[in-house]
Amino acid sequence: MPYGPDPRQVIDVFLPDSGTPTPLVIFYHGGGFTSGSRTAGFSEVAKLMDAGVAWAGVEYRLLRTDGTEDAGVAKCLGDNRTGLQFLRRWAATFNIDPTRVGVYGSSAGAGTSLWLAFHPDMAQSGSTSMVARQSTRVRAAAATSTQATYDVLRWSPEVFAIEYPTLTNDVLLSQATQRQSLARFYGISAALAADASTLVATLAEPHYLAYRADVDMLGLVSADDPPVYLQTAGANTAPTSANFDVLHHPLHPMALLRFATDAGVSTNAQVNAYGVDTTPGDAMDFLIGHLRQ
Repeated sequence: MPYGPDPRQVIDVFLPDSGTPTPLVIFYHGGGFTSGSRTAGFSEVAKLMDAGVAWAGVEYRLLRTDGTEDAGVAKCLGDNRTGLQFLRRWAATFNIDPTRVGVYGSSAGAGTSLWLAFHPDMAQSGSTSMVARQSTRVRAAAATSTQATYDVLRWSPEVFAIEYPTLTNDVLLSQATQRQSLARFYGISAALAADASTLVATLAEPHYLAYRADVDMLGLVSADDPPVYLQTAGANTAPTSANFDVLHHPLHPMALLRFATDAGVSTNAQVNAYGVDTTPGDAMDFLIGHLRQ
């Protein structure tokens, strides 16, 4: 069903047979915000139905890759926020308990889930839209192969510097493809990504400082945030390795663990590369456990 006017602004909902309102798990797909589909989450539906938990998959608008993107990741995150609010607005119709909502996803969907978990409530109480008035706070969030923050300039100092101090922003931005991806990610003109100094200066302007702060999960985390589950199976490869994955490196969840623990947020994590395993089950077990309380 549509939750907005764009063809990609649609939601699939699976509902268990229940005489009372059920918890809800919302899935956000991965794909670097440039590809992917809500159907990637269908494999979890049967387990949730058996547990008496509803499932919804939210499709969202993607970043344009032809050099014309002018909104950036805020567009994608905003759609996913609206999908959550839409489901809460029609909770009675879906027989959903709006106070027991969890979110999950992998990669871009993981970051989206953590952004919703850590961001202060984005409900617009004075809006004429009943959807926009709904709370965006969730009961729990699960993230697999996540990024630590969408303030990408924090990756070097906050994520990688502890183990790989030579991987500086200057090194990352020396690559034209990285600069182009970063410009697209924040909706900056591709022309401003021609050299690193121009791009960095643009990202230091007040508008982009505010933009980066609003999508900075590490900066948003606080003691009142819900429990989170973090899982990354990737190896601890060095930046000099051909297999180095800057987007899904296990140092991302390790940074999140550090910040969440310091803030007092309950975390369950499985990060194989660092021998971290504090969770007895998988993401669905974690969400079901918190939503059925």
